[in-house]
Amino acid sequence: MEFYFVKDFKINTDGFSFWAQYIFYGIFLIMYIQWRALKGIKVLTSKNHKFVCSPLLKERGSALDSDKPKQLQAAIEKIERDLSITR
Repeated sequence: MEFYFVKDFKINTDGFSFWAQYIFYGIFLIMYIQWRALKGIKVLTSKNHKFVCSPLLKERGSALDSDKPKQLQAAIEKIERDLSITR
């Protein structure tokens, strides 16, 4: 069977269906992406992550707990200066 989309342009659909090939390739691509993602997730979960709090944030936290506005403002200015944050 042949389909004519444009004059003198034939798409051969003999044997394995023309549209079934694209469905197969689409499903294969999705499965491959999922397989690679699963490998990446396994690598990330096997690592022992250690999150270290910045000393600047600890200083800000202690300033918040002490209820001293000047100390808090100084800690915020130090964070902005060291991390190049602008308002």
